[in-house]
Amino acid sequence: MNRRTFLASSVALGAFSGSPVALSGATFSSATALVLTDVTPETDPAKLFAVVDTLLEADIWLTCAVRFTGEEGNAYLETLKELSARNPALELAVVVDDLADMSPYFQARAAFDLRG
Repeated sequence: MNRRTFLASSVALGAFSGSPVALSGATFSSATALVLTDVTPETDPAKLFAVVDTLLEADIWLTCAVRFTGEEGNAYLETLKELSARNPALELAVVVDDLADMSPYFQARAAFDLRG
């Protein structure tokens, strides 16, 4: 889901829930989840910390999708380590290209290789 789709669906849901349509039996969850994508070594750590801290203070479930190319410096890894240490509620998700196209064996192998 990209930003535009998220915003459009949020506005549509807000407009729909405020209408006088008979929704008395429907229950809506107030839980909101966001995924920050494209967290790369070029991402400014100060801005990233500011966004993450603000969203987590608002009790918004947050996941950061990070990508490893093998060429990251220690600064990027330290930023991610500090980010997860400062915000235990934050989830870090590693992006693996074409994971869905792999067989289960190679999916497990890719996950194992990322851990090591």
